[in-house]
Amino acid sequence: ARLYPPVNLPQWFSTSDTDYMAGAVGLEGGHMDIDTASFIYPYRRGKTDGHVHAYDKKYNVVGASFFNFADSKLRNVQRNIPAGTRFKIIVSNGDLSPGGRLVINKTYNPSDPSTWTYVDIYDNVLPSALPIYSLEGLPGTTRLTEFGLYFDLGVIAAGGLIPTVTGHVKANTPGLYGEWRNGALTVQVVKVNPDGSDAFTVNTSFSGGGVQGVATSGLLWESTYFWHHSGGPYGNGDLAVSDPYVLLVMDDDSIDNTNPGYYLPPNTGNGSNGRGFSDSDVNTDLADLARRTPLRFFNNPANFGKSIVIRSGEVGDEGLFALKTIPSTWITAGPTINGIRNFTGSPLSAFPHSVGNGLGTGSDPESLLDNIPNVIPLRATGLKNLIGRTVGAVVYDSDISINYGPIQGSLKGKTLGVIAFKVIEVKKAIGFSSSSLPLVTIQILDPAPVFAGALHVYDAAPVPVSSSSPADITP
Repeated sequence: ARLYPPVNLPQWFSTSDTDYMAGAVGLEGGHMDIDTASFIYPYRRGKTDGHVHAYDKKYNVVGASFFNFADSKLRNVQRNIPAGTRFKIIVSNGDLSPGGRLVINKTYNPSDPSTWTYVDIYDNVLPSALPIYSLEGLPGTTRLTEFGLYFDLGVIAAGGLIPTVTGHVKANTPGLYGEWRNGALTVQVVKVNPDGSDAFTVNTSFSGGGVQGVATSGLLWESTYFWHHSGGPYGNGDLAVSDPYVLLVMDDDSIDNTNPGYYLPPNTGNGSNGRGFSDSDVNTDLADLARRTPLRFFNNPANFGKSIVIRSGEVGDEGLFALKTIPSTWITAGPTINGIRNFTGSPLSAFPHSVGNGLGTGSDPESLLDNIPNVIPLRATGLKNLIGRTVGAVVYDSDISINYGPIQGSLKGKTLGVIAFKVIEVKKAIGFSSSSLPLVTIQILDPAPVFAGALHVYDAAPVPVSSSSPADITP
């Protein structure tokens, strides 16, 4: 590319804006925006510290060093790392931008693959196995001397950098399946304790691929990259502006072969128009470890789109449960690198549905299902906050037991299968016991697309203090 006038002319001339360069600059077929941030923001209320539009075109580059951004609007990583701090580097949404080349302690050479690692390879290293870095080379750490992200010139045409738009990335609009920063390729620096233990937590369900997830605490610095195209946000603005699908587990206090097993709308809270579930309706005849066959009543196309009202149990004997986190053992259980997928399996495939070893299959089929941290019984507030959300649920044949202080649950036992629904309404139960939890109106959905997509933890689920407190029965 040629600049007019040449940069070596006297400075009373002004170099042309890169939009008017003769010849290609930066990436071919589009341009790349970069943001940096210092804080963890909730979905749809995000911000960034700095944003540069068309960074590659503006500076005629194919990436950037995080130590030395060419534009002062962006925050260099060392500004956010206090002296004497240990940290790790994690990558999110690598599978959505597989053309990213992460450079750590090397000088980037596009012709030498030993100087970089593809992000969708790096993001498959468990956080516990990542190196610990520091800026000073503290004992037990590797000194970080270079750190950046780069791309091949043709990455956009090759589909290696996700297309989306600035507003949705900055606002942290969830992507098609709930991905962080609308799916933008995200690199984060997260804090490590002086003893080498992690001082951060992550949520793997927020990331489009990999096992490192997105920081939910301990973030020091973040940078995002995306192709700023002329179309809409990732997900075409439909699912992208909806919350991601939520994984729940349910037991016989909510779905069972009883009469009444459910009620017909309208949901007045008093349980009128009761109907019964038969054994066949709820797969009682199929109950087994790792059973993920869709329940017949909920998998009947004639019922798709219909609404019913179900009970949600009582305080201390709840019927719906959230998972706030996914154990790392579920990730390593296989057969995939997605812990939720290993638990839910593939419901439309044959039994045992590719459920992971220890999650209902294998020589010790329940070894990874006991004492699971952050299994949260849902009471009125937790249920109310699900209104409008799409749920994929694994339904158990009997009670799910919960221990408190710290809260954990046992997910051992036979399951009936899976169901999918949208939460429509949550009403206080009237005329039941004083500890009865709300009646919930759900719209039955086809489970196939829900379980074929990406399910996510309900990380905002309120955590009860005990089996009796709070007595949260009024939504």
